[in-house]
Amino acid sequence: MPWVIAAALLVGTAVSEMVRPTAEPANPLEKARFTRVTDFESVEAAISPDGRFVAFISDHDGPFDVWFSQVGTGRMVNLTQGKAGPLPGPLRSVGFSGDGSEIWLGGGDVGMRLRLMPLTGGTLHNFLGEEAVNLAWSPDGERIVYHTFGNGDPMFVADRTGANARRIFGDQPGVHNHFPTWSPDGRWIYFVHGTPATKEMDLWRIDSAGGKPERLTRRNTDVAYPTPVGNRTVFYVARDGDGSGPWLWAFDLQRKASRRASIGLEQYTSVEASADGRKLVATISNPAASLWSVPILNRLAEEHDVKPFTVPTVRALAPRFGGSSLFYLSSLGTGDGLWRLREGQAAEIWKGADGALLETPAVSPDGGRVAIVLRRSGKRQLHVLTSDGAELQPTADGIDVQGTSCWSPDGRWILTGGSSAAGPGLFKIPLAGGSLVRLVDGPALN
Repeated sequence: MPWVIAAALLVGTAVSEMVRPTAEPANPLEKARFTRVTDFESVEAAISPDGRFVAFISDHDGPFDVWFSQVGTGRMVNLTQGKAGPLPGPLRSVGFSGDGSEIWLGGGDVGMRLRLMPLTGGTLHNFLGEEAVNLAWSPDGERIVYHTFGNGDPMFVADRTGANARRIFGDQPGVHNHFPTWSPDGRWIYFVHGTPATKEMDLWRIDSAGGKPERLTRRNTDVAYPTPVGNRTVFYVARDGDGSGPWLWAFDLQRKASRRASIGLEQYTSVEASADGRKLVATISNPAASLWSVPILNRLAEEHDVKPFTVPTVRALAPRFGGSSLFYLSSLGTGDGLWRLREGQAAEIWKGADGALLETPAVSPDGGRVAIVLRRSGKRQLHVLTSDGAELQPTADGIDVQGTSCWSPDGRWILTGGSSAAGPGLFKIPLAGGSLVRLVDGPALN
């Protein structure tokens, strides 16, 4: 289950960055000391600028609340007592103010404001405008960067009180900017940019005064929680190319390359650093997934109506029926592969190591074929896989697919969202040959 750790990095990490700038860097966490902060479930954590305190989100007492702990004491305090409202959000939900005297709770939707509260608890009060989502204070505490949920998630830099805000970046509707944070010298704003609906996000940066943004990674996955440490390293959380993880990664700003910083099978769900980069706080988990069945009744189903649906694999999720078979996702240490259960026998028909499944597979009505989305030549391409895994055929190579697909009842065509040379839309793909049919113009998925 998820739990929070605090990792202390040695001072020598920053020294080696300056002395050997062109050398192959060691894993920044190679000599880190790991200390467990909680022994119950937590989904996201933040650390104070001085590294003395940790705030985290947990449903230990029922609803999701903001909890607080002084590092090394083992004492945890529920600050919000069920009064925080919807937590956690899809983005960072908790953080510290620049001087460490307050804790902020993220916004993210209409009616859910970004708020501040005293360090040891107390009355929540609104901060910034109604559309503000996430924010971060500059290293000197004199400025903030934040983004809103307006079209294109525009980012702003303002005084520490929110006054004199200047827009430094924004994009078109459907393209997002998340997790803004400052470089240790206050020059750069690091953030995650892309399309979260299709989990195509990457690490970017922009000068804190504005200008042209710079793309740093090309992972095209659900990159999150960028955390600059020193003048060379940016930690972040993301899945690997085979779909496994999410893991903790370290991006080398001089080599322009990422390396996995975490080891083992624990999945990292958030990370943040103290102001001096000497301490990290992260949430990690060992998640389990299994299938359950809920009967369709003439009343609301209750907990006792829900029964386990047993399959031979330890992990199972995203079930889809087709014909006499059940298809689901599972993994054997790498990214999730596609499995088929028929007559009590389970077989892996697509291995995650052969290519990450970028969307939940869509099964034909007769269960004989499965539509899957794989990355090929930088695009998300639709493929049709036979139910025994023997044959894989690409289709609609002119479409960069977005979202899940759907089969027609007769199994003769597939409907999917995506983008062609003429722009985004919803497309009908005939499987027996013929031209694509654009049904809808504009962004469309699922």
